[in-house]
Amino acid sequence: MVVATHVVATIQQRSFVTAGQWWTTLLAHVLVRPCVPLFVMLSGMLLLDPARSEPVPVFLRKRFSRVLVPYLFWTCVYLALNQLAGKQPLTVSGMLWSVVETPVSGHLWFVQMILGVYLATPVLRIFVRGASRSDLYFFCLIWGIWVLMNACQTMAGVNLHIKPYVATSYAGYFVLGYLLRDVAVHRRRKWLLAAAFFSAFAFTAMASHIVMARAGGRTSLQFLDNLNPNLVVLSAAIFLLLRDIPYARLYRKVSWLGAAVRSLSGAAYSIYLAHVLVLIALGRYRLDGLTVHPVLGIPMVVGITTLLTWVLVMLMRRAPYLRMTVSG
Repeated sequence: MVVATHVVATIQQRSFVTAGQWWTTLLAHVLVRPCVPLFVMLSGMLLLDPARSEPVPVFLRKRFSRVLVPYLFWTCVYLALNQLAGKQPLTVSGMLWSVVETPVSGHLWFVQMILGVYLATPVLRIFVRGASRSDLYFFCLIWGIWVLMNACQTMAGVNLHIKPYVATSYAGYFVLGYLLRDVAVHRRRKWLLAAAFFSAFAFTAMASHIVMARAGGRTSLQFLDNLNPNLVVLSAAIFLLLRDIPYARLYRKVSWLGAAVRSLSGAAYSIYLAHVLVLIALGRYRLDGLTVHPVLGIPMVVGITTLLTWVLVMLMRRAPYLRMTVSG
């Protein structure tokens, strides 16, 4: 979904020949946009489990060692690419500012965000360990109010100064993932879940279409921001739908699928870091989601990019000095 987001974002910068291309690209963008909220919710579901008890230094060392070394390596790679393209000189100060301030490549903002969530995890574990279900619902309710207030400020210029400072930003998704872990989805709830998904999907698509059309076709994330109310509803619905897939039964029926998923999962972070490099290379050969109609072009480029990056990561793992730069 992350790769698809960047494939779609790239082709949305170009001129569309037909309305069909426009709508296909927009609907694909809406569908894959919850990728970051889903990752944060999945992280919360796993990392906030009270059974996972470990000292704070151990937790931080494990998380930061897996995340920071690859991040620093790929920051240098993209800095070098920018220098070759004449966009940014390769300097030590430039690298340092890219790590702590504005990332050298746009997609690397995620690393800074998730490191912040990891820093908050030990504190949130203490809260979750002693929290009742009502406490967790209250936390998510307060966060939902913050999301609505944030939307009011962004879209209407209404700045409400009473802010729930603890339950803000991506910490809400983190706790929401843990809360939704044990929420039972019965048959009646599945209908409500489906209705929530399609309502949020339709609203996001139509609102984004109107905003972008008024902007002359330029990409706008006004209704596609991860912390918008409609994205929260859409992400939570997709999370519950994906959670209830009978994976064990599926892996038994398709024997090779489980091994492929484990390999891909182990390489996922490195694929995320490196896939933009592959997209840049493919773009030089004019291979993007508009090479053919986006219905075929988007999944084709996403598949090729993911596969090539996966192979690159596997090869780097075999190289003695590059092994530490890819996680897994």
